[in-house]
Amino acid sequence: MAFLYAYPDVDPYPTTHVAHTFPEKGHHLRHIPIPYLAHKAHKIFHDKDQDVHVPRTDVRETPKSFYVEVELPGIKDKTELHLRWTSTRTLLVTSKITRPEIPESEMVYDPDTEGILEPTPTEEEREERPVEGGEAKKEEETPAKLEPHLTVHERLIGDYMRAFNFPVDVDRDETHAKLDAGLLKVIVPKLTHGTAISRHVSVNVHDGDSTKEAPPA
Repeated sequence: MAFLYAYPDVDPYPTTHVAHTFPEKGHHLRHIPIPYLAHKAHKIFHDKDQDVHVPRTDVRETPKSFYVEVELPGIKDKTELHLRWTSTRTLLVTSKITRPEIPESEMVYDPDTEGILEPTPTEEEREERPVEGGEAKKEEETPAKLEPHLTVHERLIGDYMRAFNFPVDVDRDETHAKLDAGLLKVIVPKLTHGTAISRHVSVNVHDGDSTKEAPPA
């Protein structure tokens, strides 16, 4: 006797199944968007946007310089980040990453066409309001503005901060930084000291009431 076995669908590559939080008209969960409400409750206690994030970084060293490469995804303008020396050897990098804006037209809710999240009006609310002249007029409804539902929350949004303390003296005046495709590249040259000249140091010897200089060794 043959048995039929239904194998579950397996995605051949990493796949994110995005939750649907804007039920359409006629959906039985139209007035109770459970995934959206669950996310809002989770966000209250686990809001990563309020944290200060440490950007991922590579630091490479050559005999002459340090090469610092900092990931700042979404940053494309140098005015959105700041580099500051806090000491002779410590460089502080700060920035702030935000989400791209969504067109305002996408944020307007029209109850006559969309039917999202708004409760169904009761019979009393549907009654036409009488006006002068015996004519009936419906109460005008102004479209409401909504915020988009954040259904996948993985990007680190908010303030970024990281300091780099170098083990040797560096040339702060010759430090150069370049922003390229969200990657901040900083070249920090090492400070080159001149060759020390060999010379003797005289030592004063105190002998009773007089002080005489000891001959150099």
